[in-house]
Amino acid sequence: MGMGGICCIGESMRNLSDLIAKHEEIYGDQSQRITYLPSMSELRMTNDEKRKKQKRDWYDKNKEAVKKQREESKKQKEWYANNRVRCIEKSKKWNKDNPNARKLIVERHKHKGKSCQWTSQKTK
Repeated sequence: MGMGGICCIGESMRNLSDLIAKHEEIYGDQSQRITYLPSMSELRMTNDEKRKKQKRDWYDKNKEAVKKQREESKKQKEWYANNRVRCIEKSKKWNKDNPNARKLIVERHKHKGKSCQWTSQKTK
């Protein structure tokens, strides 16, 4: 009886392996689909708490990239502080040389966030 039971288990395991292989052949590898199960405390979190946790987790994961970006930003601020007058003169010259483009940019900025009269859903 002991030997028969082992053979039966071995046979069913082979059948299970075949079944899994067939399933993966049809549906692909599903092992990466569920990557995380929330804890009870996470299920009880408010949306605000969930968002804070999400931000904290993102920051922990991307800490080095954020540090590098901040250093780069600091360099850019220093460069602008040293070249401020030149940048402003260049902008004024561009505004003077391109009045139509400047006008278009100003109009877009004025209407930013407002719905366009042609795409508005209101009926008169």
